[in-house]
Amino acid sequence: MNVLIIGANGRTGRALVECALKRGHRVTAFCRPGRILERTHPQLTVHTAEDPFDALALAEAARAHDAVICVVGAPPRNPDRVRARTAEALVRGLPEVGVDRLVVLSTLGARETRSQLPRFIRWFVVPFILATAFRDHDEQEAIIQGSALNWTLVRPPNLTVDSAAESYRLNVDPSDPTMKWKLDRADLAQCLLDVVEDTSTFRRIVTVSAE
Repeated sequence: MNVLIIGANGRTGRALVECALKRGHRVTAFCRPGRILERTHPQLTVHTAEDPFDALALAEAARAHDAVICVVGAPPRNPDRVRARTAEALVRGLPEVGVDRLVVLSTLGARETRSQLPRFIRWFVVPFILATAFRDHDEQEAIIQGSALNWTLVRPPNLTVDSAAESYRLNVDPSDPTMKWKLDRADLAQCLLDVVEDTSTFRRIVTVSAE
């Protein structure tokens, strides 16, 4: 596939770029100015825009691609609505260039799953540390879900970088006592690339955890 990755220089984005290249995909890495992906590969193109929330800029970057995977993030207390503004731009821009497959990284605990978080996270971490980030996730999801695109929202638990198992579980019920609350970013990358080709996930929200 020819895949555009939005947020390619973040921790999840870098893992996703590596995984996509290993699978033989052609990758366009869309990065914010000042955060250019320092990676070279014959199948990799790095694309930046002065305004990463510009719908026309995102549309032009997505032109002739088979799918877009959005893994943008922001520091916990960043008030700039990075996820929501990117979602708004994608929803406006992608139809202009005939691209309708969109996979977006969200988080377990967004919207109706907030009550399914462990008590300490729900009562202390979210209100005092992650309240701004969760509002951004919630708004992002609502924007994507209200679009006419063939979207999939992927909700992982807490992400790590030290325990890749090269496997994962999809469509996990967070109330399942066997669910693991950590997932390596490399395993999440595998999941995102599998999901983008899985038509059964079109217009669905899926939860992923470690195997």
